[in-house]
Amino acid sequence: MNQPTTITSKLKSFRYNKRYTPPLLITVILLGAHLSFGILESYGRLLTGDPFLAEISPITGPMYQLFVFFMIADPKSTVKSKKGQYLVAFLIAFVEFFFRLEEAIYAPFYALFVVGPIALLVEMWWNSRTEKLAVEHHENIT
Repeated sequence: MNQPTTITSKLKSFRYNKRYTPPLLITVILLGAHLSFGILESYGRLLTGDPFLAEISPITGPMYQLFVFFMIADPKSTVKSKKGQYLVAFLIAFVEFFFRLEEAIYAPFYALFVVGPIALLVEMWWNSRTEKLAVEHHENIT
């Protein structure tokens, strides 16, 4: 006899993906870096008169919150290692800092577009390199 599917039965069958870092830590790293770079940016713009709150105000907008909580922590588009995910989050904030200095409106998305694929390509190159070295090492042993 088939029982109807309920939400609780789906939750019980949910399995946690161990390689997926909870987005909260990635979000905290990104927001901390964004605040730090906001301080640098406002300090650099003292001559132009832009206040600190104007530099960090994009954090409160819905576009940035969508970016921080969902886009940056997407497991399909992030690197596999936890340290790599933290580094990529910091690098996205760093690249965004330079886009914001040039007053790009969609700076977080541009930064993700630049850093994300490069990080994935570096990870793919690194994994293939380590696999080759492991195969060569195994062949030298035998």
